[in-house]
Amino acid sequence: MKAYFCSEERFVRVIICFDTAAQKKVLCDTMDELVAKYGISPTVLIKRSSDGGGEVSVEFEDDYNEEAKPLIEEYTQLVGLEFENNCHVEPCECNHVGHLS
Repeated sequence: MKAYFCSEERFVRVIICFDTAAQKKVLCDTMDELVAKYGISPTVLIKRSSDGGGEVSVEFEDDYNEEAKPLIEEYTQLVGLEFENNCHVEPCECNHVGHLS
């Protein structure tokens, strides 16, 4: 899975490209567990392609910006993410799904 991380003054965003429904389930279930553990709520958007792949975009805005960093670090470890580059702003290579804006 490819993953991209972007942090700016008013938000933190992680975008993960998945290839299968099983990967999407792991990504979403793990995020649900960590949201309950940390008590903060991101905006989660999921976009799927016709071949079963897609991307999950997780964004923390404003008040959650700093509080989200420990959650993202734990999430990265639990689902085994390695970030492709520092800030994802162009369409990614998620089975031609494209970037969610």
